[in-house]
Amino acid sequence: MFALPPLLLLFFFIYVRPQEYYEFLRVIPWLHMLYGFTLLGYMVDVKLSLTRPKMPPHTPWIIAFVLWVIVATAIQAPQTLQGSIVEVGLFVLLGFLAGNAVQSLRALNKIAMMVTALILILASMTIYQSRQAPECIKANQTAGDPTDRTGTPDGRWCERASDCSPLDPGATYYCERVGAMGTNTIYGRARYRGILKDPNDLSLTMAIGLPLLIALMRQWPSRRLIGFTVGTAAVVLWAILPTQSRGGQLVYLTVMGMHFLYRFGLKTSLIAGLPAAPLGLVLIVLKSSRADADASSEERVLCQWNALRMLKENPITGVGYGQITEHFRLTAHNAYLLAPAELGIVGTVIWYGLAYVTFKTLIAARSAVKDKPEARAAKYWAEAMLASQVALHIGIAFLSFCYHAVYWIYIGLVGAVYKAVQSHMPEWDVKFTRRDWGLLGALTSAMLGFWKLFIEFKYRRL
Repeated sequence: MFALPPLLLLFFFIYVRPQEYYEFLRVIPWLHMLYGFTLLGYMVDVKLSLTRPKMPPHTPWIIAFVLWVIVATAIQAPQTLQGSIVEVGLFVLLGFLAGNAVQSLRALNKIAMMVTALILILASMTIYQSRQAPECIKANQTAGDPTDRTGTPDGRWCERASDCSPLDPGATYYCERVGAMGTNTIYGRARYRGILKDPNDLSLTMAIGLPLLIALMRQWPSRRLIGFTVGTAAVVLWAILPTQSRGGQLVYLTVMGMHFLYRFGLKTSLIAGLPAAPLGLVLIVLKSSRADADASSEERVLCQWNALRMLKENPITGVGYGQITEHFRLTAHNAYLLAPAELGIVGTVIWYGLAYVTFKTLIAARSAVKDKPEARAAKYWAEAMLASQVALHIGIAFLSFCYHAVYWIYIGLVGAVYKAVQSHMPEWDVKFTRRDWGLLGALTSAMLGFWKLFIEFKYRRL
């Protein structure tokens, strides 16, 4: 497959972002070049009949999502339309390539190996950063976001920002831990760079990558691979803790819980989960050493209340793609409310519909192959992606993740699982029926109703 090598390299540059740090890499537009090479490789694969051009079930929803983003933005913020089309086009193209350039279990296993390597790199960087002594950092005055807290370390040790007497009059100084590749903590929380500069995004990305490694381990359950998987899970947990992300810890527990369910069944999982789930939540709260935890929760409620206000004021189109911060100082910090705020009720149905079809495809795939010993690898992959999707969709209740590259990579990989199962069972397919339309309508109404009642209740208590 000609599309797979550039796709793997594209994942590396999206996650690790070496082009943002090393000067010699900046002369080449790596991301755009690798997008082009992957798309060209896919076209060659189709031409040589190495790839079946049939689209996965969620493709119409992806197309509808892109078209509605264009419509909503053209109505509400036409001055940003050109840039919005480019941005939306790139993340949707990423999902398309992940879902169509990968069409076999062998290729999926290579994806799993790459993702495992990437989350280990991220985890190592995070652990290293969190173990450094705090230093004085001169703020980057050219940074567009004043809350970014990036800058240049000057080598002075510190315990708090007040220890950093200004060497440059008028400059702002932070006291943070400095890691590799020009990274530093933010308010003491470990993070990375690029699309993973938010500690919550970083922790979620590391956690949802674990099921892919577990899928490999279940196919070849050797002692070495089992030990490597357990070790990787421990390293990822070690890396999530210094991010101080309560959502990331919850996502990690969800991943572990899903595989406990696969291993021991529903009855045993429910019995074990009755005491374990509350205990896990208590541990998350107790382990969160953030001094700003309460303030952060209150700020999120305020953000989400304003997202609901924007939906009420613009019920059909929302305020337009990327425009939520033009109507309030912060984004929604909740993907289920970001879509309604920016894309209105039509965009909400489409975005919820995409998630619905994603889950339906994985559940149907697992059901189709679970009693077929010759297709056990396909079963493991369906279960792995289902675990990732459940954890992902729990995590994005605390993140504005609708347009995040990692989200669309995992949406795309669902299409890859669909095609891999079809390679074993060509007659198998997933259809969207009238019953599904009814369930989607009920789900959308229930979700919006829940968030409205919950946020208004929390808002009144602020």
